[in-house]
Amino acid sequence: MKNIPLVSRFIVLCLSCLALLAPLAARADKPQLFQDYVPLNQPQPTSSGKRVEVIEFFWYGCPHCFHLEPALNQWLKKLPKDVAFRRVPALANPGWLPLAKAYYALAALNLLPRLNDKLFDAIHVTHEVTGEASLFDWVARQGVSRRQFVEAYRSFTIQNEVLHAKEMTQAYGIDGVPTLVVDGKYTTSPAMTGSYPRLFATLDYLIGISRQARLAGKH
Repeated sequence: MKNIPLVSRFIVLCLSCLALLAPLAARADKPQLFQDYVPLNQPQPTSSGKRVEVIEFFWYGCPHCFHLEPALNQWLKKLPKDVAFRRVPALANPGWLPLAKAYYALAALNLLPRLNDKLFDAIHVTHEVTGEASLFDWVARQGVSRRQFVEAYRSFTIQNEVLHAKEMTQAYGIDGVPTLVVDGKYTTSPAMTGSYPRLFATLDYLIGISRQARLAGKH
């Protein structure tokens, strides 16, 4: 480089450095194992058939779940057809039981599409729902039969649903929410990724590698 002007040599050197750093930047952008996601110690069976399964473990009373909900709903609108999403109310402690029952009661009455987000708001924004009695009152104000909701809430079917949710919470090792599980193998969360964009990029990445594993017959 003797005959190359000093400025030109500097530019060439910078371009060379950028070329060397580019692969490192690409690797840093890729979701990182044990940083953005972790494998489950014991992979769990899925109930999604041929589709990749994504589960969100959540609790209505969790402020982090409440704040995630709008961004999660936007992401769900773009979910590929070969991906199945479902929510499971986590039962990390007994105090989470009433709102887990509320979720399944709303599901049993086909009210989740209309009232899921409203229940989050009633807990975290207007503070109308603070316990069972206020939950029943709130449901009635939404134009739902109080008697019908209470019957569902206290039914044997809902008790079984809650018991299954508790077993899943333990089997998946869930100790905090929101936690998302991809195809019974990988867990991630906003706490791990540090941001919502990174969370959804990680979910998309895990869905991709799970899809490839299924195509290769390794699921």
